[in-house]
Amino acid sequence: AQSVFGSRLNSGSCGESAVRSGTMRGQHSPENAARERSRVRNLRQAFHSLQAALPSVPPDTKLSKLDILVLATNYIAFLTETLDQGRTQAEHTLPSQPGGNLHPVKKWPMRSLLYCGSVAELLSGVPVNQTPIPGQDGTHPLTPRQEALRLCVLLLMLPCKDNSSPMLGATVDPPDTTMAETESKKVIKLVPEYLLKKRKAYQAIKATQAKIALLEKRKISKGKPLKFKRLEDFLKDSHRKHRDETRIQRSQQRPPGPLPPAKNRLAFAVRIREIKGVSPKVMKMVHMLRLRKIFSGTFVKINKTSVAMMKMLEPYVAWGFPNLKSVRELILKRGQTRVGRRRVPLTDNTFIEQHMGKHGIICLEDLIHEIYLVGKGFRAANNFLLPFKLSVARHAAKDKAGLLKDLGNPGFRNTDINAIIRQLN
Repeated sequence: AQSVFGSRLNSGSCGESAVRSGTMRGQHSPENAARERSRVRNLRQAFHSLQAALPSVPPDTKLSKLDILVLATNYIAFLTETLDQGRTQAEHTLPSQPGGNLHPVKKWPMRSLLYCGSVAELLSGVPVNQTPIPGQDGTHPLTPRQEALRLCVLLLMLPCKDNSSPMLGATVDPPDTTMAETESKKVIKLVPEYLLKKRKAYQAIKATQAKIALLEKRKISKGKPLKFKRLEDFLKDSHRKHRDETRIQRSQQRPPGPLPPAKNRLAFAVRIREIKGVSPKVMKMVHMLRLRKIFSGTFVKINKTSVAMMKMLEPYVAWGFPNLKSVRELILKRGQTRVGRRRVPLTDNTFIEQHMGKHGIICLEDLIHEIYLVGKGFRAANNFLLPFKLSVARHAAKDKAGLLKDLGNPGFRNTDINAIIRQLN
């Protein structure tokens, strides 16, 4: 790059000298020719001196070595044109551009010291402890070679990576840190105590307000549709409630029926109808049997009270006497209990023994045996079990009329309850 640039520089300088010699050739003066030859020789020597004395590029200029050579050479050429015209040193300024100082090759704005203006302004940034360069005091004019070397010294005095000047051999003083230390040692102003208390109380009030606003926002949740109930629904619920009350009054006036045989001491009840708009008495019995959801089932111990309850819930519940196979399949497949707020499946005998060991139940088989035979621990075992969530096939859930037709009518189903259990289990 240096050789190519040197050839370009030589050609450019020769071209300029040719133009000057052409203008002066008409005068036929040997002094002008000698002066032009000396100018070209001095310019070439200044360029080689600058090229040899520039081993590295200052890190803060963001220029390559070739870019600095281009800039220095342009400035040397500018000096050779102006030194012989009688201008003073203060007038030796770089040509300014309306858009600011631009990179000579890349043409982007630069902030380097190389673009700051005149040589005097550049030299004003030289540290005081450095040795002054001859001609800096301005007592006698400088030749182009001296001006080029002066610019080379200035470039090399910029701080390098090791904070040294490669030409002068002197270390550049590090940046003054007294100002930063003085600022760091400033005493921080303390906030008054009453202001801190006031600020803390205000923050507590804002936190309480934010919490209340969040709770109100959760109450009024967005996106939920408005529940609209038609007049026909109110009429239907009222008719169903009146029908339930009438049916309960009539069943209470009739004499109670006989109890089932002693061998049938266990019943299984499953709700297969909706209970919207029913009588409060019916709803209370549904909650007592824990049949809050449709297709949920529980075991019931047969006695006079439970049979009366089944009679009141006959329009909504199918009940009967399950066999041992149905009881085993229900408990093994869908047996669950509650621990805290979680539903836990019954798959560990250690867990069953931990909760039901005081009733003599230490495994699943003991639990099945206690439920089917309705032993002394039936009530504890039945409460230990959560209501069975029986499932419905997806196609059957869409065809509700066909599903209800397959399940049959609610009420007492005797041993046919086993078929319903297998269908829903």
